[in-house]
Formats: sequence, structure tokens, C-alpha cells
Amino acid sequence: MLSAFCLKRTEGRILVPDGWVPLVWNGRDEEDPAVQELKEVFRRFCPGFYGFGNGFCVGRQVFADFFREGDPGRPALLEALSGLFGRYAENGVLLLKNRIQSCTGHV
Repeated sequence: MLSAFCLKRTEGRILVPDGWVPLVWNGRDEEDPAVQELKEVFRRFCPGFYGFGNGFCVGRQVFADFFREGDPGRPALLEALSGLFGRYAENGVLLLKNRIQSCTGHV
């Protein structure tokens, strides 16, 4: 996860006093039916899911815990994900739409 300390160190190296800074990030397209259904699947089966992370890495352990073998809810989660894949995939590929978002600011 990006820490405030790392962000401060980075911005001190790249920002120019009295300059401009662009911010660009990807986010899931919440209007896309596949994204909406995926969000509902995660909410139903994953108590720690509070929404998509907008591209911020939360670490390998979070994913390992999320999909761990032996979890009694895992078969139902996999069945729901397989169903979603079956409804929205084309030629064996599921595309989840993203939206590129950006803004600029004066620093």
C-alpha cells in the first residue's frame, strides 16, 4: 500500500514549487453490468470487501487469504464467479470495463 511517507518523499523529488501536477488513475466502470455483478458477488462472499481498490496494491497475503483453500464459503464463491464468467465472457475472455480519471492541480 502506498504510504504517506513514500508519497511525501516522491512528491519532493518530482514537484516543482509553484508548478502543476497531473493525477491519473483507473477505476472500475460502476455502470458496467459485469462490474456491478462482480461487486455483488464479492460483497456476498467476502466480508472484508468494501469496494474496488482503484489499482492500489494491497499485498499478496490479502489475495492468499481471500482465495484460501479450506474456506467453507470458497465453493459457493467459485460457483458465483464461474456463473458471472459464463454470462459475460466472450471467446473465453472476461473484460471488466475501467474508466480513466484525471485531474490537474497547482502546487
